Amino acid sequence: LVARRMRDFGVRVLYFKRNRLTPEEESKHGEVCYAPLDELLAQSDFVSLHLPHGRDTEKFAGRDFFTKMKRGSYLINTARGGILDEVALYDSLKSGHLGGAALDVFRYEPVPSDTPLLELDNVLWTPHISGGEPAYMIEEAEMVLSNIAKVFHGKAPQGLVPEFVS
Repeated sequence: LVARRMRDFGVRVLYFKRNRLTPEEESKHGEVCYAPLDELLAQSDFVSLHLPHGRDTEKFAGRDFFTKMKRGSYLINTARGGILDEVALYDSLKSGHLGGAALDVFRYEPVPSDTPLLELDNVLWTPHISGGEPAYMIEEAEMVLSNIAKVFHGKAPQGLVPEFVS
């Protein structure tokens, strides 16, 4: 779905996968182009992660991964928090090598208040709602909008994490 949506914007979409798609599958997914991982990282302005978390993918995106990414590029992680080395990401963002990151999943949820990534202005945080079934996404969006309206009207939002309630 991400590839198709990006193609709708006229974006050239590269992908890396251990087992390359067939030409028919590549066409079905919007004319995506296979690239070895190092080539994909070096050429891409945006890198979106879509893989499960397990022993083989623990900290898959780490220091070496970020070093290979194009200078000024952006990382998007809506997959799983454990596939990302948050310390290495922080260093890459702080140094300016990466332009920014969009994170919807985190190693620890809720995100600990002392997480260094929270200090950075070039990180977009979403509360683990950027994927999933459309019906649930609509319900979650309605809850978020309802809470925004409550705050604007001087009322307490629902679902606050106790340590963050003042």
